[in-house]
Amino acid sequence: MPFRIISFDGGTGASTYLRYLAALERDHPGLLARTDAFAGVSNGAVAALMLARYAPEARATEGLPAAIELADRLMHVMQPDLCGYARMLTGCREALDVDRVHGLLADAYGAETTLRDLHAHVSAVAYRVRSPTGVRLYDNYPGSPDLDLRLVDVAGRSGAFPALLAVEAGHVDGGMFAVNPCAVALSHAASKERDHDRTPADVRLLSLGPNATDLGGRLVQGAFARDRTHWGWLPWFLHPMDPILFCQMLFNADDGAASTMCRHILGPNFLRLNVPGAQGVITGVAALMLRQADRIVQKAEQTADAWRADPEDPRFHPPYRPTSAWVAKMWMAGD
Repeated sequence: MPFRIISFDGGTGASTYLRYLAALERDHPGLLARTDAFAGVSNGAVAALMLARYAPEARATEGLPAAIELADRLMHVMQPDLCGYARMLTGCREALDVDRVHGLLADAYGAETTLRDLHAHVSAVAYRVRSPTGVRLYDNYPGSPDLDLRLVDVAGRSGAFPALLAVEAGHVDGGMFAVNPCAVALSHAASKERDHDRTPADVRLLSLGPNATDLGGRLVQGAFARDRTHWGWLPWFLHPMDPILFCQMLFNADDGAASTMCRHILGPNFLRLNVPGAQGVITGVAALMLRQADRIVQKAEQTADAWRADPEDPRFHPPYRPTSAWVAKMWMAGD
């Protein structure tokens, strides 16, 4: 029997990814009920934990609306107020009120809900800065040492973006290790240490992340079209069309690497949805600092509606029609 996983990237795109799932669920009722595991990093982990909190039969009718509401509200809570801007200017404290963020998560998940209480498997990524440093992968598969951890704590550690939120128990945002957690999700699902006989051939994996195929826009791409582009540090770090170009490139490289690995291992059992309008980590953080949460949510609604409205629109990678066909073949069949 197929083991089905949905994986969410980090950044501010969760509002869009969840609305993509809502569009697919409308045409393929039972998609979410058939999902065995959810994976995520940062805001993607917040969404994954919320969906896994609901039993399969209630996931589409109750879990998905609750996850969308949480993703939208989180965007607004993560906008700095006047005190936050003052802390940003000093550079000595994190910009956001972590208690507000944790309060929202506690209201949504239940303050004492643990990984053991969930109705689906989850994988969430954080990065440990307390020695010994390195990636920290949270999960609730059989034999996991994390089963009694609270969802509030797991989500808080996975999403503790440096300079914006406080370091949580020696952990910061999992995007420091993997902006795209699909390879982490696959390793958890097929690991022999997790007390099952599952192999990669049994896995179906749907990964959602931002469309980061073109760095810097048309002018930057025009410069790169030359056989040799002579750039020093100034255009890389302070280009007027994309002043954070170098940082964007670093995050995008990780995104593509994870998808490439899963595509080679799983072949047609893997699908990556690159969602236009779902901002990457750096641009998403910048949008929140400029208090553009309303715009992010509005764009999420518009993007999901446009994706489904024109099933062959080439602006989408992939368009809705081939995505729907993949879901019908790989997700809805095989039980």
